[in-house]
Amino acid sequence: MFVPPSWWYREVYWRLLRETGQELEQQVDPDWLWCGRRVRVADDSTLLIPDTPANRQKYPLQTGLQADCHLPVVRILVVFSLIAGCLIDAALRPYQGKGTGETAMLRELSEAFEPGDVLLGDRYFSGYWDIAWWLSHGVDVVTRLPVSRRSDFRRGQRLGKDDHLVVWRRTSRPEWLSPAEADALSQEVTLREVRVRIKVRGFRAKSVIFVTTLLDAEVFPATKLAELYRRRWQAELNLRSLKTQMQMEQLRTKKPTTIRKEFAMHLLAYNCVRRVMLEVAQTSKLQPWEISFKGTLQTLLEFLARFHQTPTVATWVEEIIKTIAQLQVGHRPNRVEPYAVKRRPKAYVPLTEPRAVYKNESAQILSYPVSAIHPGPLPAGEGEAARMVTALCVTHALVFQLEESW
Repeated sequence: MFVPPSWWYREVYWRLLRETGQELEQQVDPDWLWCGRRVRVADDSTLLIPDTPANRQKYPLQTGLQADCHLPVVRILVVFSLIAGCLIDAALRPYQGKGTGETAMLRELSEAFEPGDVLLGDRYFSGYWDIAWWLSHGVDVVTRLPVSRRSDFRRGQRLGKDDHLVVWRRTSRPEWLSPAEADALSQEVTLREVRVRIKVRGFRAKSVIFVTTLLDAEVFPATKLAELYRRRWQAELNLRSLKTQMQMEQLRTKKPTTIRKEFAMHLLAYNCVRRVMLEVAQTSKLQPWEISFKGTLQTLLEFLARFHQTPTVATWVEEIIKTIAQLQVGHRPNRVEPYAVKRRPKAYVPLTEPRAVYKNESAQILSYPVSAIHPGPLPAGEGEAARMVTALCVTHALVFQLEESW
């Protein structure tokens, strides 16, 4: 009998995650593709994990933070399918250190991309070497112009208004590339810059300049590029569904190996919900992003509790699809909301010392004799009045001592 090694069980969750994501993306309607191309969005975020010695060794605390007083932070990078909303692959790394940046983590997930795919990301992925590296793998890039570069639409090959081709020449070689690898990449890259003027009241940016390797202005018009980059916000909404609706903002396991398992199981469960949403979208002639993720999750939880009351499985599935099809997200373009929350945080005192210090101080205060805390005479006897005065004296001394330490 074959007994798989321990590492096989640790990685089976990730294989299932990648297989489910790829299968979901293959089931989408070809008419849903953007200009006939498959687009994948990359974005990063952070999670909190329990403060245990094992976790701190694998995922160290940030500089200046004290052990037993803060929770370690881990960095994650996820790759979503823009058309299906499912998760293709993900990476989990310490918050800081070598190889923990967004671009480095994304390069480790290069197997999730195939030649002809389009990588959609923010301006963090718009460096010369990153674009050249992805081009060498046959992947096109759509991102924003980096802050370090200036665009002059009076130069280059003009394709239209606020649309031209420019040539970027290589900069100094980064540390993550060896001299041989850098020489294998092109000396210069021809890119397309497109400026889109925003006339929506309330939007912060008045104009946005996109950088892309999609050079054909007839196949990929500027308006299509603007619509594509605006849909990059779907990655932020998907991350919100993962961290808030799937309750992944703070992981609970206490070992690094189980942290990876818990993270992978959250992502796998997310893809399972997306599988139901894709089935509903295809049945109801909707787009996957038009269906509420939270509503789908709540419906599934409610119907699972009533599974034994349904006469047949087919009827149960039919009722689920019919119910979820009604949970559509409202179409609210150009919506402007304040960057504020209504709920106020609770006024707890932050933990500045390990809990053991607080417990030792409390134990010392509670061990004081009552005569030292309350020098006056206590009521005679062992009645209720004597016990009440003793409790009040100890409580008063404890609160006073804690206020002094704070």
